[in-house]
Amino acid sequence: METGSTTGKKTLAIVCTPRGFGGLEMNTLKQARTLEEKGWTVWLLVNELSPMYTEAAKYCSNITSVQQVSGGGEKPKARWIHKWLKEKNPAILFTPYNKDIKSLSVYKRFYNRKVKLVYQQHMKVGVKKRDLIHRLRYNMLDLWISPLPYLKEETIEKTTVPAEKIAVVPLGLEHEKRVWIPAACALGLLTVMTLNTPGVLVAALMLTLGFHRRSRVMLGLAVAFLLTFGSFYYYDLRLT
Repeated sequence: METGSTTGKKTLAIVCTPRGFGGLEMNTLKQARTLEEKGWTVWLLVNELSPMYTEAAKYCSNITSVQQVSGGGEKPKARWIHKWLKEKNPAILFTPYNKDIKSLSVYKRFYNRKVKLVYQQHMKVGVKKRDLIHRLRYNMLDLWISPLPYLKEETIEKTTVPAEKIAVVPLGLEHEKRVWIPAACALGLLTVMTLNTPGVLVAALMLTLGFHRRSRVMLGLAVAFLLTFGSFYYYDLRLT
């Protein structure tokens, strides 16, 4: 089943066909939604037997479902992908699911050399994949995204993907929260560790909530609380 079909310069086709539903699938749906919000045209291909299919409509406008893409003969699946994308002609073909690389690499090799094929890694490479079959498969990749530096190093060691095609991009970070939440937690923990009194525990909680919610009122109350009762804390710490 398919919904929606448009063309444009900022176009992306996402293929993610596992039957499960976990962090990989949820992160992919969030990426699709974010890209649509930023003006991209996104087509999403998912497994109709996966819970991801039932959730997909909440995140993406253009959805196609299949029972399976990975596994078995890759040529027939590549032909099916070619028919799916023929009118769409996306600039980028993206997958976060390593088993989908097989059919997508065949599609690029025989049907569309212009499309940029991107794989986003979600787990370790595992056993070495430097044989001829994997070499031919990975040669079709234009970009391999690793979430951590050590996974990039492992990819270089265990595959034939060249280092210049590997980018390190952390997974699942929401840009509006990635600074505030760690900063709030760090500040709260630092305050508790250095001023370990009941009153400061309350102030630390207020600081943490204030940073997390970006509440000036909460931050102001935390500062006022510390200033009002500061002499008690200084006395406890023998700073006066």
